[in-house]
Amino acid sequence: MLGICAFIQSFVVNAIFPVGLSTLEKRFKMTSTHTGIISSWYDFAVLLVVFPVCHWGNSGHKGQWIGWGGVVMALGSLVCAMPHWLISPYRPEHSEFNTTDFGQCTYRDIEPEHCDKASISSYLNPYFLLFVLGQTLHGVGSTPLFSIGTTFIDENVSQKASPVYL
Repeated sequence: MLGICAFIQSFVVNAIFPVGLSTLEKRFKMTSTHTGIISSWYDFAVLLVVFPVCHWGNSGHKGQWIGWGGVVMALGSLVCAMPHWLISPYRPEHSEFNTTDFGQCTYRDIEPEHCDKASISSYLNPYFLLFVLGQTLHGVGSTPLFSIGTTFIDENVSQKASPVYL
C-alpha cells in the first residue's frame, strides 16, 4: 500500500504538475516566474514540516501519520484542481489567427506587448494562491510518507523481507 501511495505521490508531483505548467501560464495568464514559484513551493513546504513531522511522527502512531499525510496530499490535489473548475472554459486570445497561413508574418496586425515587470498584485491572484496552497498541501502530505514510511516498514516487516519492501 505504501508503494502505491509513493507512486501516486511521485506521479502527481513529478509528472502531472510539471507537465501542466505551460497550461497554467496560458490559461491563468501567469508568467514563468509564477509557475516557478508554484512548482518550488512543494519543496519549501517539505522543508518547513520535515523536522516536526519526523519528531512527532516517530514518537506517535506511524501508520496514522502516513494515512493523514495521504489525506492532506489528496486535499492538495483537489485544491490544485479547483481553479480549473472555477474559471470559465479556455478560449485562446488570438484564435482568429489559428488558421493555416503560409505568409511570412502570421500575426501582422498584433501590436507588440509591453514587457512590464509583474506587479505585487499579480502574486495575489486567487488562482496563483490556490496553486500555492495546493502545492503546500502536497508537500506537507508527502512528508510523512517518505520520512516515516521507511521506519514504519522496518518496524513491521522481518529483517529478511525489509529490503524487498524498501
